[in-house]
Amino acid sequence: MYPSLRNHNFARAGRSNDQRNADSAIAWMCFADLEGSLAGFLDPSLAPNEREEAQIEGWILWPK
Repeated sequence: MYPSLRNHNFARAGRSNDQRNADSAIAWMCFADLEGSLAGFLDPSLAPNEREEAQIEGWILWPK
């Protein structure tokens, strides 16, 4: 995921961009978990060759 796209919602005072990015990622994951959509992002529907590649390369969580 790209938390920097949403970190503007978190206070700058005394916090680095990395800290704000972490806050943004955590907030999105908490929200997605509460609404029941997080599991779909963590275990997406992939074709066998895509899953094999993702196990090596990983994938980007892309919140809506």
